[in-house]
Amino acid sequence: MLAGPWPERVARSAVAVVTTIDPYAAEGRPDTKTAEIPRLALAAALQIYDGAPMTETRRQWRDYRTAGGQRPVHKFIAGLSVADAVAVAAAMKDVRAEGPSAARHLRGDIYEVRADAEHATYRVLFSAEGRWSHVLLALEAFSKKSPATPPRLIVLAEKRLRDWRSRAQHPGNL
Repeated sequence: MLAGPWPERVARSAVAVVTTIDPYAAEGRPDTKTAEIPRLALAAALQIYDGAPMTETRRQWRDYRTAGGQRPVHKFIAGLSVADAVAVAAAMKDVRAEGPSAARHLRGDIYEVRADAEHATYRVLFSAEGRWSHVLLALEAFSKKSPATPPRLIVLAEKRLRDWRSRAQHPGNL
C-alpha cells in the first residue's frame, strides 16, 4: 500500500523537522516545551485536515466531529508519537491518492486504512462521502491489537456515519 519513495521522503522530512526543532528528540528524550511543535508541523506539511488545498487529487480527508465539536480521530492521531503519526498520515495520503480501492472494505460504507508503524499497527475507519466520493470521512482510529477489527468499533463507525449524515441534512447542525 505504501509503494514508492513517498513514505521514505515523509519519514526523512519528519526526522529533519523533529531534530531541527528539538535536537534531543533524535536521542529519544524530547524537550517537553517543544514536543508538540513537530507534530503540528507534520500535520501542516501533510495537509490532511481542515480542507487544505491539494494538488494531486480532488479527494480530501475530513475527520468526524461530534455535535459538541469533539474530534476523536484528530485527538487520537495528535496523541501518537511523531513516527507513528507519520505512518498513519502516509497511509491516509495513499488512500487519498488511490481512493477507497487502496483500503480494505469492512462492511456497508465502512473502509479501513492500515498503517504499520515501527512498534505498533494502527487503523483508521472511514467512509467515502460526497457525490463523487471526494470526501474521505475519518470516523474512528485505534491501535490494532487483534487480527480482526473489533466489531464494536465498526458499529461505532457506522453510528458516527449515521450521525454525520443526519446532521448534514441540516447544515446548521454541523
